[in-house]
Amino acid sequence: MTTHFAHLERTAVVLLCMALGGGAVAQTVSTETRLRNLENEAEIRRSLDDYMHLLRTRDWDNYIKLFATDSAIDIVEGVIKAPASTPAK
Repeated sequence: MTTHFAHLERTAVVLLCMALGGGAVAQTVSTETRLRNLENEAEIRRSLDDYMHLLRTRDWDNYIKLFATDSAIDIVEGVIKAPASTPAK
């Protein structure tokens, strides 16, 4: 099981790098753009941390809320549905 989570974490890092354009920032980029990129990166990292924590701890009730209010997951423990009154993150 640990190997599976390590693979998911490596995949998340690759996706983060792809989303940020490989981390290369041109010298001519404005300060505002660089700040926005850093804020976006921080938000992506927080989302990935939340995702991995909930997956590792098997907190399915909060895990399902990461996606959509009308989502459901079908796992060994059964089908978990997001409460209709809870907005997605």
